[in-house]
Amino acid sequence: MQFIHITDPHVDIHKQHYGVDSFECLSRAVDHAVQHVPQADFLVVTGDVANNGDKESYRAVREILSRAPCPSFVVPGNHDNPSVMAEVFHRTSSISLEEAAHLTGGIWTDVLQTKLLNAVFLDTHLENEGAGAVSRQAMELLLNVLGENSHTLVFMHHPPFESGIAAMDVIGLNNSAELLAMLQRAENKPAGIFCGHLHRSISGIWNGIPVWCLRSTSHQVDMFDPNSEQIACCSEAPEYGLAVLTQSETKGADILFHTVRFTESEQVFDS
Repeated sequence: MQFIHITDPHVDIHKQHYGVDSFECLSRAVDHAVQHVPQADFLVVTGDVANNGDKESYRAVREILSRAPCPSFVVPGNHDNPSVMAEVFHRTSSISLEEAAHLTGGIWTDVLQTKLLNAVFLDTHLENEGAGAVSRQAMELLLNVLGENSHTLVFMHHPPFESGIAAMDVIGLNNSAELLAMLQRAENKPAGIFCGHLHRSISGIWNGIPVWCLRSTSHQVDMFDPNSEQIACCSEAPEYGLAVLTQSETKGADILFHTVRFTESEQVFDS
């Protein structure tokens, strides 16, 4: 099984931000993925889908995602407007990959069921706040899914860990300690957590759970002044991720994660 991970496109069809056309960047990312990874089983956008949460930008994202030959899923971030998202993207509490195959342009669901694993999409949006939180209802849902299936992936906008970038950690996940306590009670641990928000490529182990965070398809956050109280953005190359999952010989699933910088020129050299 393979899936494409995209995060923080911040699409705004009305103007550019930091000199970046976020609509064009997302369009290039999806087109690149379609060309190079046509075998992907699904695609996920982990939040900040539209910079201002406006319907026109969401519609533009839906049009871009409709080019993918596989089902696409969206998760709200702090810049998003969940009520407007629900007007544009197909909303369902649970869906199988087979059912999703008939829908195009973006699906907003809580649980995706596949033959290899279940995916849980956590809404961490808090109204009028940059920080996020996982609701008690969402935690109970995750706990139930973890009890049913040892192969579970979690997708969320706000990462559960601190990045070391002070300005971003201030607007991080408010109740990460509560989420961790719930995960420690779970019968099974997530096979991996995929998130965004930080506009940085960060991967590692958080309390025994693999975590992955990606750069935005638009602008990036500068990490070289980690103690600054102001968020500084920079023009480093955007990227998307490709995750490759296989059934492990032991309990669990093997996950390999590739980052793809889709704006960089490709030149193949003979050996």
